[in-house]
Amino acid sequence: MSQNNQRPEGLPPIPPGQQPQPTGPQNETQKQLKSAQSLVLASSLMGPISLILGGVLLSSVAMVCSILGFRKLNKLTQPIEPQYEVALRQLKRTSKIALIVCMVALALNLIAFIYVFPQALEAYQDGTYVDFLMGDSNGSANNDSIWG
Repeated sequence: MSQNNQRPEGLPPIPPGQQPQPTGPQNETQKQLKSAQSLVLASSLMGPISLILGGVLLSSVAMVCSILGFRKLNKLTQPIEPQYEVALRQLKRTSKIALIVCMVALALNLIAFIYVFPQALEAYQDGTYVDFLMGDSNGSANNDSIWG
């Protein structure tokens, strides 16, 4: 291990002219920021998508991702290197926005679920579930079509 291109067992040797990557707290801060960024990005995308697809389940997952990302960013605020301050500030702002969007999406999806579930259950029990899905409110065949 006295030579520059020697590394501990299991790791490939360092090519000549390159420095080894630091394994200290700077690299750990970078990993934590990247992990929080991934969670915040996922929640930022899943929140609005859950209004169109997925409903309550997707917005719940988005909310969990948003909360986890926000907590990771709050843990990083105590000892932070100056080079990561700008990224941390931007990610915190983005995570707050994602958290609010996910809360609104979850609330709207819950309201829609609570409103539609009794009607869907009743249509399923009556056997008019297909008509319910197709938008026929009276449960009978619509004779207004051109095809009879």
